[in-house]
Amino acid sequence: YRSGSLTEFWQRVLRSFNTVDSAAWIAPLIVLPFAALFMGLSFSQIAWLAVMELLLWVEFKRCGGRALWHRMPKFLRSIMTFAVLLVSWVLLRSANLDHAIHYYGALWGQWTLTETALLLESRITSDSNLLLLIASVIIVIVLPPVHSLIEPVKKWKLALAGVAALLVVGSAFPVWSSMTYRLIKRGNQQVMVGREGWLFDARELNALTGDGALQPERSAWSKPTSKAPAAIIDFAHQLKERGVPLLVIPLPMKASLYPEYITGSDPDESEAPLYHADQPTLYDQLTKAGIDVQDVTQAMLQLKERKTPVFHKQDSHWTPEAMQVLAKQLAAYIRKKYPGIAADSPMIVDAKAPSGFGFGDLAQKARLEGLGTPLVEEEAVMVSFPSIENDPDSPLALLGGSDVRIYDDPELGFSDDGAALKAGFAQHLALYLGKPIDSYTQPLPQQALAHRLDDDVRAKKLVIWVIPARDLLQPPSAGLAWPEVKFNPARRPPEVLTPMVPGAAR
Repeated sequence: YRSGSLTEFWQRVLRSFNTVDSAAWIAPLIVLPFAALFMGLSFSQIAWLAVMELLLWVEFKRCGGRALWHRMPKFLRSIMTFAVLLVSWVLLRSANLDHAIHYYGALWGQWTLTETALLLESRITSDSNLLLLIASVIIVIVLPPVHSLIEPVKKWKLALAGVAALLVVGSAFPVWSSMTYRLIKRGNQQVMVGREGWLFDARELNALTGDGALQPERSAWSKPTSKAPAAIIDFAHQLKERGVPLLVIPLPMKASLYPEYITGSDPDESEAPLYHADQPTLYDQLTKAGIDVQDVTQAMLQLKERKTPVFHKQDSHWTPEAMQVLAKQLAAYIRKKYPGIAADSPMIVDAKAPSGFGFGDLAQKARLEGLGTPLVEEEAVMVSFPSIENDPDSPLALLGGSDVRIYDDPELGFSDDGAALKAGFAQHLALYLGKPIDSYTQPLPQQALAHRLDDDVRAKKLVIWVIPARDLLQPPSAGLAWPEVKFNPARRPPEVLTPMVPGAAR
């Protein structure tokens, strides 16, 4: 980082791996195969190699191994060298030349950026990251080389190693997370700390600002695409063969509706809702495949604009208020679009209004709950229906994960006594439809339904799948499982009627 020319930089790189000095032009030739292994080889990487070798040749032939800017002061020479390396690195990291040109244009303000770029900018320029950047600059520019620092303290190497080990071990305890949160408002790899105590799931930010499900990845040799669209379409086709329609509800992300707590913009002038650039196209693909896709983002945004809390500050799930309103709207849509599924008369049940407190799943992921936590528990005011049970014979199947289980499963929080809450999405939807629901809430609920007997699946009149939008937009590198689902072809065995004979044992 202190190199005054490209020749010096690449010589130092080679020296890091080999004590024998080598010609600087060899280093880019060594880097290119490794880059191609992880990103694939395209004209963009070849262009990077050509630019780098050309600059090295000019330095060697025209400047005697010195940089073109060798007349500048030493400090400015290092900055110029570093800047040239960063600019050239765009070619090495781009999927193709078009992507590199677009990136260069964006750097110069010549292209319109997506709205989600604001999230990425805020994430990169957070206070904690800027503090780390300043510390890094001081270490690189101000402090002497590492070997010069180590030499005077070699006699204390065991003590220093012990201190380093204690720091590593200490970082595994919640007290470390609480300390970094209090001092620099920093989360961890799973959770980003926003403004005013708002916590955000890093998976959502990656989904909104990443490559998405429809674009090839730049970090893989084979450039795979996401399996999410194909898996859902295949699942819908297998249902269609049995005469069962599929209704998909992509739940919007917290960062999509509350970006002002990341970007710092005025809440009254918020950019919400934020969409990934490929999100409308993805929904359109599912719709063209015969899937009923109902995006509820605008409905949740209207709740937010009416000052109804849609998400908790420290939890990734919707609030009871938002869940109840959307359950009512969805029931009205089902009554209109799929007649005969809902009951004509309302369901008469006993209702309770419990209140539960919890730190939230994001606080748990950030290890900010427990003794000494800087956070306070949030309250969830629910409406519970203890008498509404799951009905496996219901003509309506509801698939989903924790968004469906929240306010029902005590392990997800907000249950003060550890008992089932019976205040979840399935209970509210059943209430508004007037009949119980067959609900599957597992990490892979589509497999749970497919494992049912073929007759059981054919008996369904509608399958509703509540899917977090972040799962639809995750790139393959996220490791989200979308395994192929094969339905169970077995039928229910016919009932054998035994005639009643007087005196025969029943």
